[in-house]
Amino acid sequence: MGYAMYLFIKNLFISCFFPLPLSIIIILFGLVFLWMPSKQRSGKILVTIGLSVLIIFSLPLIPNILLGNLERQYRSFEYENFTGNIFYIVVLAGGHKPDNELSLISQFSREQLYRLIEGIALKNKYPYAKLILSGGPGIVGIPDAEKMLELAIELGVKESETILESDSMSTYDEARFIKPIVKSDPFILVTSASHMNRAVALFKKMGMNPVPAPTDHLVKNYEDRGIMLLSPVNLLKSDTFIYEYLGYMKDKIAGRI
Repeated sequence: MGYAMYLFIKNLFISCFFPLPLSIIIILFGLVFLWMPSKQRSGKILVTIGLSVLIIFSLPLIPNILLGNLERQYRSFEYENFTGNIFYIVVLAGGHKPDNELSLISQFSREQLYRLIEGIALKNKYPYAKLILSGGPGIVGIPDAEKMLELAIELGVKESETILESDSMSTYDEARFIKPIVKSDPFILVTSASHMNRAVALFKKMGMNPVPAPTDHLVKNYEDRGIMLLSPVNLLKSDTFIYEYLGYMKDKIAGRI
């Protein structure tokens, strides 16, 4: 089985755990039952459950609590309050899609842009630290690390100040391939706030000493949990939490955490 097919099957399976596809599946089964005289009561129950799931996770209360708690596992990095020596700043992959008709910046995912910009900002505060850009080719053929290097150079970073890790296909791989570089030295770890808890656990399991610098927070105002209009943004927050929870459990079962 090719890697692309593996990813397709994996993502298809995982998508069934997310609120939108899950609720649609439940509602479709309910509609089928509604056309069967003997199953109409079951059909009404399924349609009600499906709509309830969709509404609950489209409102901000539950997504903000779940994702907000996850994103606040680690505070944002505070340069003024950190007294240790830093020789490496690690920026984890977030994905990109090559498209020559778009600007370089537009080819990056939201996650990747936040992570790279955060890494470069920290690099400016630690001018002698090496910026480690991590990420393999995935299914697009061009490693995330190489694409990040292109943008980093455009933003003023010298290539000699960077180290590329361009073979990894997962966060676990990133930890494995970065360990020989950083060894046991403390280093700043930059990734999305929702991803930080799992990333730190993977790196620490291998005996490394990451200093978290979370970025790309989706819950901007953690205290604002009030009822608002239904929004796809809240579905995105729900999806992000569920994706990271499933990833953490997978690594936990595999003994990587």
